Amino acid sequence: MMDPSFRPLHPDGNADLNGVVQWVVGTGGKSHGGLAPAGSRRPNSVTAVSTTFGVLRLVLRGDSYDWRFLVEGSSAYDDSGTASCH
Repeated sequence: MMDPSFRPLHPDGNADLNGVVQWVVGTGGKSHGGLAPAGSRRPNSVTAVSTTFGVLRLVLRGDSYDWRFLVEGSSAYDDSGTASCH
């Protein structure tokens, strides 16, 4: 499972408060796969985990959204929040 998330980005990959938030989530499979070490990840990466399986839950509204990574088993990893749409 890989769950990197990124700050809002401009299409050129630079941080932009009015940009798009991106998650890369692979859920399930027989192994966790590889994840680059923290110092060599893409710029503007906020969080990442490769030690637990789970799913990304998104609740979408007209003007906001919530996210939570729901872990499988007893993992202590937690990533969740709420943000406004623009």
